[in-house]
Amino acid sequence: MAKPTSRYLKAIFDAAVRTDRFSERILHTRTEPLRTLRHSARLSAALTELLTPAETETVHRKLIRASFLIELVNDEVTSTKYDVRCQGRLAR
Repeated sequence: MAKPTSRYLKAIFDAAVRTDRFSERILHTRTEPLRTLRHSARLSAALTELLTPAETETVHRKLIRASFLIELVNDEVTSTKYDVRCQGRLAR
């Protein structure tokens, strides 16, 4: 699989935060190319030695969310809204 580009990843994150209902699980599926990168693959291998597949997926989902997304304040507390972190640099 080809190395994901910043533009490709930014498009994935932008699409994920523009939906009516954010889905961490869908974002996890669409960011699969990130998990093929060398350091991420090494992390995955180490995690699978210690955790179940479901727990490993949860770790990946939480890392993506914490690394690339910002949770916005929602005064009505009707739903969780996100925006993409570091938008200017990620677009290059």
